[in-house]
Amino acid sequence: MNVVSTVVGYPYIGANREWKRTVEPYWRKEATVQQFEEPIVAITGAVREGACERGKWFNT
Repeated sequence: MNVVSTVVGYPYIGANREWKRTVEPYWRKEATVQQFEEPIVAITGAVREGACERGKWFNT
């Protein structure tokens, strides 16, 4: 069986789409790696914490 998947957009990660707003300036070369990494780590942690509270985060 062959499976093909496509992403047609960027996910809403963060209450106010913080992930998208952090990634886009980096892609446009308007932000440094340091300016990109710090908020991404914070957003990921917040999303993981919220998911754990709801029982929907699985570490493999």
